[in-house]
Amino acid sequence: MRPRPDTARSPAAAPQGSADSQPRRERYGCGGRRPTPGPLPIAVHSPHVVTKGRRGRAGKSCGHGARRHHGLRPIGRPVPRRPAYDDFFSAAAELGQPVFIHPQLPPASVRDASYRGFDSMTDLALATFGWGWHLDTAIAALRLVLRGTFDRHPDLRVVLGHWGEMLLFWLDRVDSLSRIAGLERSVSDYVRSNFSITTSGMLNPALLRHALSVTSVDRLIFSTDYPFQRPTREEIDSFLNHFSTDAEREQFSSANAASLYGIDFSAKP
Repeated sequence: MRPRPDTARSPAAAPQGSADSQPRRERYGCGGRRPTPGPLPIAVHSPHVVTKGRRGRAGKSCGHGARRHHGLRPIGRPVPRRPAYDDFFSAAAELGQPVFIHPQLPPASVRDASYRGFDSMTDLALATFGWGWHLDTAIAALRLVLRGTFDRHPDLRVVLGHWGEMLLFWLDRVDSLSRIAGLERSVSDYVRSNFSITTSGMLNPALLRHALSVTSVDRLIFSTDYPFQRPTREEIDSFLNHFSTDAEREQFSSANAASLYGIDFSAKP
């Protein structure tokens, strides 16, 4: 999202998103999408998203239970050397709003260096869903940890899709950065305490086993990545059988998301 027009449109979109979800509030909500190339305006607008969009009757979440954050890199420029989004994350932590860091297309300089040299469709696929999206998002999340973001804002909760965007699978190596960066804890400890992980339709039991070996079941959230991933009812049921108990299945299927996003399933619409 380009900062100038979208910082103007973003506050107006908050009540509109809530209004669109109102007719089926018992089933649908919406998240606030922040124009992250402009760090200062998005921090200013963050409270608007919550106060205008999050709570409905009976305290039920009917709107912006989270903010969707497309990467941490200003479009077409390198990642900032200073913690340019710290005001944003401070507001998110203060308001109790989880931040979902979603992949975005890597900038042209990165695509030129790492993802070109094939036909145009293969170039694009390699830079996005095949690899680049996930690597870029993992780096953004790792930079948050190394910047001491969670030391300054210990209540901040970040959500990563696609089983943690590669980060869960390289913790043995990235933990070696903890001492060098002067962190109070290991990188893997921040991941366990401050990150929630969604499946994005990748219902592979091997991924589940690894995730449970580096984080806890209360940090895992079922998601399908519709319409790109469309698991069947049978595939979902088969995957759920890999959890040890009914309580774990319930946590993964709904309870973890309800707790994170402040959803009260017992509230009447």
